[in-house]
Amino acid sequence: MNIQLIAKKHKSFTRTIRNKFVAKVGPKTSHYFVTQQVNRMVKLMDMWVRDRVENGATDAFRKEQEETIKGLPRNREAAISDSMFEAINKRAVNMLLLDRGVGLVYKLREVTEGIRKQVRTILAQARLLKDMSRLAQESPGEDKSAIVADVANFGRIGNVPVEVYVETLLRTKTAQLRTLARRNIWLRYGYHLVQIKNVRSEKSTPCHLYIGMVFALSRTAAEEYGVPHISTLPSGGAPLHPNCRHEEILFTGRVPSAVPPDWSMNTKWNSVKKIYNSLGAEDFVGTVNPNFRHAENRNKHKR
Repeated sequence: MNIQLIAKKHKSFTRTIRNKFVAKVGPKTSHYFVTQQVNRMVKLMDMWVRDRVENGATDAFRKEQEETIKGLPRNREAAISDSMFEAINKRAVNMLLLDRGVGLVYKLREVTEGIRKQVRTILAQARLLKDMSRLAQESPGEDKSAIVADVANFGRIGNVPVEVYVETLLRTKTAQLRTLARRNIWLRYGYHLVQIKNVRSEKSTPCHLYIGMVFALSRTAAEEYGVPHISTLPSGGAPLHPNCRHEEILFTGRVPSAVPPDWSMNTKWNSVKKIYNSLGAEDFVGTVNPNFRHAENRNKHKR
């Protein structure tokens, strides 16, 4: 996916609405005309984004799996047939794109819907000014004092400019897409253990806690090797938070013996999760769920 292109498109889209409609809103504004035009622009934007995102995501998912297969040890037989594996991949991509709540297409549609709501709020305030002027038997004039703040903040998601929010969302979801693509390949060929890859990060950041840790992609492997399941990580695995650069890599070594027996009850672990929740990470990342249970009992990873 061309992340910068989609982010720039959102920025251009927001700027057009601001310059064409929002900056000129006042008591004399035609609410019907503005609403119709904004609705039309939002619909076109959603269609363009969905087409770019779906095609780009499917292509990125396929390429990531091709690269993952190249890095696997040779002479490993697949535990899942081609047709079944294609169905699993399709479900995985659909979940990341279309899931209501955390799907990328759904989240991007929320962005455009947020912009639409901002326009409605500004229009409602302009209408209120018009009504107040009429009641006072005064000329409507061009008094916009009540809507200045909303006009100034137009095109922001929370405190973040829309293009920055969209770029962060796309970058994080793309990393999540690659993670799920690799997991499906590993599980198909009977590998169930992963390790959090070491990247350049400050030791004071919560991510540093997980570097080098081993996790299981299936419940049966978690019980067999005495390691935590991947779902115990914030967001269910890498990426752990918005713009996270950590990755999961295949683990084929000897499982470390010094692993806490129950990470879900670990105090430090829970405190880190609270930090990520305060960052609003769930809004960007959602949860990665391999959903590959039928492969758990086949070709388990060997010590």
